Amino acid sequence: MFTDKTFSSPLFFLLLECCFNAVCVLAVRKRSLLDGFTPQHIVLGMCMMVGHGLGTVGYYELNYTTATLFKSAKVVTVMIVSSLFGRTVSSKAIVLALVLCLGLSVFGIADKMAAPRFSLWGVTANLLSLIVTAFTSNLQD
Repeated sequence: MFTDKTFSSPLFFLLLECCFNAVCVLAVRKRSLLDGFTPQHIVLGMCMMVGHGLGTVGYYELNYTTATLFKSAKVVTVMIVSSLFGRTVSSKAIVLALVLCLGLSVFGIADKMAAPRFSLWGVTANLLSLIVTAFTSNLQD
């Protein structure tokens, strides 16, 4: 991504996306902006915004391969959070999720040794993004 000392493109594009989404909501809604909204809608919107923002930061801080592997682990976090919401998960799905986590961990460790862009902040941002987007997926159900 293009950056210099005074401009950060990931944060700029995140702000641009938030503004575009706000304009689209205002253009589509014919009545009052808050008609029909519940507090759950606001929580869901905040989760989506925070999850996407942290994912953008994670892509910026890590190399592309590692960040994409973290995004692939969304299946696991959605399963974990869905069990917190009281849904049952099959044992076969749990085993497959553990194998996925093992493969992602091995690949991430190997990539850390070879990659020039690998930071703890990027890993933390991606992990938090996964957790927040898992809550978003389960709240949408």
